[in-house]
Parts: sequence; C-alpha cells; structure tokens
Amino acid sequence: MAKVIVHHHVKDYDTWKTHFDSGADARKAKGMTHVHAGRNSKDPNHVYVVFDVAEHSHIHDHLAHGDTKDLQEKGGVIGETNVVVLDY
Repeated sequence: MAKVIVHHHVKDYDTWKTHFDSGADARKAKGMTHVHAGRNSKDPNHVYVVFDVAEHSHIHDHLAHGDTKDLQEKGGVIGETNVVVLDY
C-alpha cells in the first residue's frame, strides 16, 4: 500500500475538476482509494490529489495511459505532473 501525492498546475481549477471527476471509475478500477483533490489557497490553479493505491505500478500505469493523458489535456494541465509515492 502506498500514499500518492500528485501536483498539477492547471489553466482553470473548475475545468480541471470536471475532467478529473469524470475519471473516477478508471481510478477505482486501478485500486486508487481515499481520493482527495484540492487546490492551493494562494494559487487556486495549483491542484493536489492525495490517494491510496494498493500497487505502485498502478499509479504509473494510470498516469501513462492515453485516457489519463487525454483527461489531463482537456482539463488544462500545464507542464509536468509531479508525483510523490510514500510507502507505508
């Protein structure tokens, strides 16, 4: 089990959140649970997602998948996605 923290810079939080929410079934199918998404209080277009995942490979497979990349593009993700995986 691991805790994952993902950081994105996005063009518009509300647009990003709509597309993020539409990917809930795909995240659930890959064993991602306890998903929490929020934004920086000083810059609302810096978003953070924190969740648990049963297998490390699932997060990397999910982020590399074409559907995920498509959702990120439609959601207005700018630049690189930063991912931190914490074992526990």
